[in-house]
Order: sequence, then structure tokens, then C-alpha cells
Amino acid sequence: MSYNVWELPTKVKRMAPDPNHKHDLNQIHFWCFVNIYDLWEATKAQGSLPFDPNPREHEDSTDLNSTVMKEQRETFFDDETPFHQWNLGVTIFVREAEEVENQRGKLKLYFDKGDGISNGGTTYRNLMKTIDDTIKKEGNRDSIPRDQHLWISVRTNIPKTWNARMAEAHNKTSKVLETALLNAENKFSDIIKVLKNKSYFNEIIFKQNAPGNIDISLILRIMEAFDVSRFANDSDVHPVHVYSGSGRVITAFKKRVDIGRKENEPFHRMLDILPECLELYDIIRSSFFDYLPSRVQNNLNKHPWIKEKNTQLYFINKEIDYDLLTPALFPILGSFRNFVGQDSIDQNMYWKTSFKNIVSSWKENAEKLMKKTMSQYEETDAVHDIGRSKYHWSNIHDQMNVYFEKTFE
Repeated sequence: MSYNVWELPTKVKRMAPDPNHKHDLNQIHFWCFVNIYDLWEATKAQGSLPFDPNPREHEDSTDLNSTVMKEQRETFFDDETPFHQWNLGVTIFVREAEEVENQRGKLKLYFDKGDGISNGGTTYRNLMKTIDDTIKKEGNRDSIPRDQHLWISVRTNIPKTWNARMAEAHNKTSKVLETALLNAENKFSDIIKVLKNKSYFNEIIFKQNAPGNIDISLILRIMEAFDVSRFANDSDVHPVHVYSGSGRVITAFKKRVDIGRKENEPFHRMLDILPECLELYDIIRSSFFDYLPSRVQNNLNKHPWIKEKNTQLYFINKEIDYDLLTPALFPILGSFRNFVGQDSIDQNMYWKTSFKNIVSSWKENAEKLMKKTMSQYEETDAVHDIGRSKYHWSNIHDQMNVYFEKTFE
């Protein structure tokens, strides 16, 4: 089998077999300290490390202007602050890894399709761009630190069916504290008022380390998927970012509510439809499997965008045996923005038909929607490419737009 090979320059590295999958999967873990300047030189010589397992879209550089990224750059240039002690580093999935012969400082990484940076991609990209920009601005490399290091974890032979779920889990924790702070500032009060009498309310996690099974960040992502004020149905702009995690959603929510004009906040304007938005999220998850092509149902090992696991759906109080991963789920959910209108006077959002009709519309279109999802996955064999494909979002949305206009207008 042909792999893409990348030589990682390391200063210190340790290796250990996985305690559970040493024999059946031959999984090996490497922990490395990598000089950041050496990593930049390796990137210039070999090209970027791949990002295939990472749920975030790494062609979009807007997030590099965030406060966190600016602080990261300041730490990199601070001689008295060891970068590796202030940053969690980068996790990389590979098929195989081995020391380069006669070069003990290098680790040869073998990448197959679907392998690459699972977590820490923004850190890697930010550091590489920082060095590029500094050299371009100053015309030389004199100010680039030569003694800053990055902590890199390399994991071999991770099954590709695990990649998407592991990457999503790795990227999930960074915004937990931020939502807890928002809750402490009473920013979720209107959402709480709408949902407090629902059977699942006590499952919603508003505080860090609180019990429950529904993180408030998921609710914010679902709301963003239905936001017709920012993602109008007659435009070709879609909330693609919601599939990959909560980071951008929470950041945008915090920025807008901090202004203090709650009545102009899109999240406030969609409170009337919020409970049904959450229900539809679970309704799709509860029944999608029945609409899959038989060749998918009979070969789930070839379709890792479907998770075979007993799962409780709290919004509709139902258990399922098969679930959709978010890259496959959110484009479908977002296509139901076609059923959302916005009042011309108070700008509040509303359903343009009964919720019963909306659920029926899902059932009538589910088979086509699942075929489109299957086709999108089979184009690249990468789960996250389903969610990050702007074409796929538009394709799904257009189908539901044609159906809505034909059926209800």
C-alpha cells in the first residue's frame, strides 16, 4: 500500500504500545517534543501536515485573529515562557511511524487517506503562519525563536471508523469553560425560560462538571443551523461550521450578547421555534436508518458516518441502535431552514407550516437525503468532508427548498 511520508524532526521522543490494542491492532503511541522552528522548516520542505481527521475547516484563517491565537503568538515570542508548558500540543493519527535510519532525531510518519492532525490543527497552522508572516515582514529570520517547542502525540493504526469520533471528542473540551462563564453571567436565561418545563431540562449541562447528557453548546449549534437571519434561504451561505463543533458558535453568541441588545440577537428571535428544532434533531436521528440504501445497512463497517451504538435521545425520549455522526446530520438538519420564516415587524422566527407537516416532510424526503449523504461520503471516503462540503450543504438545502415551494406555496 502506498502512503504519504513525512519526516518529523524531534528533540525528545518516547514510545509505548497501547495497553488495550497492542496485539490486535498493533497500536503504538509516540510522545515528542518538537522544535517549532525545525517544524516550520520541515513544513516548508515537505508541505503541510494533513488535517483529514480534524473536524474544523483549516482553509479558513479567520480564527487566527482570535484573542487565544494572539496570546499564543505572544507566548511563542516570549523567551521566558516555554511554549510547550502553556499549550496542549498537537495529536496526529498515522498508519505507521518509525525512526529514520541513522537520524535518531527524526520520526518518519506514514499517512493514509483519512490520517493527519486530529487535534491542535489551529495551533500548528497559527505557528507556521506566524513564522511565515514574521519573515515576510522583517525580511529575515533573526527574530524567530530557536528554542521554543511543541508537544506532539503520534498515534499509529487508529481504525478509520474511529477517526471522526475521536477527533470530535478531542475538539470538544476547549469551549466547556466558556459556556460555564456565560451561564454564570446569566446569558442563557431566555433559553432556560423556554426549556425549563421540558422533560429533558435537567439533562442540559450549563455549568462545568455538572451532571447531564446535553451540553448547552449543542443547543446553540442546533439554533445556529436554523438561523435564517444570518443564513437566509435565498442565499448560498450555509452554517457549515456547526457540524464541526461549538467553538465558532459560542464565540459568535458571546460577542453578540455582550453588546447587550438582546432583542436584536438571532438566538433570542428564534426562541418560539426552539423546542421543535431540538425535537427535529432527534427525530432525524431516530429514523434515518430506515431510509438508508440496503447496501449501506448491510455494510456499516464501510460507512463510518453511521455509529452503531445504543443511544438515548433526550429531546424525544427514545432509544436508538444507530446514530448519525454530526458531519452527516447537520447538513440535513440545516436544510429545514426552508420551513422557517421571519416576521417583517418584530423579526421573530416562526414555522411557515405546522410542525406535523415538517416531520412528514422529513419522512417524505429522507430516502433522497440519505442517498445524497451516502454519495457525498463515497466521493472522498472522509466523514468530515460530508459536513465541510459547501456543495453538499447547498445540494441538500436546494432539494428541501424545491419540495417546500412545490408542497406549501
